[in-house]
Amino acid sequence: MSCNDVCLPYTEEGLGIRNLETVNHVANMRHIWHIVSKKKNLCVEWVTRKHIRGRHFWLMPISAESSWIWRSFVKERDKAAHFIQHQIGNGRVTNMWLDP
Repeated sequence: MSCNDVCLPYTEEGLGIRNLETVNHVANMRHIWHIVSKKKNLCVEWVTRKHIRGRHFWLMPISAESSWIWRSFVKERDKAAHFIQHQIGNGRVTNMWLDP
């Protein structure tokens, strides 16, 4: 029985076990959404103070000294950009060249 078979639901003769790669991808996407929407939570606060520090999230380099979780967010951001759109509003917090 392969990993793909194990991750199938019971109704399709699988064991109903979640694919951890997919779960991790989805969790990273959600964290990226929280970062770019500036949601008020501990993870976003930590990322903003430790890594972003006034720079633009979409242009941040991947540093070897960065934590594994920050590197995983940065690696996933290109995929996340396809799902995120910025509502311009009054234009004060919008960067025309960088915000999706």
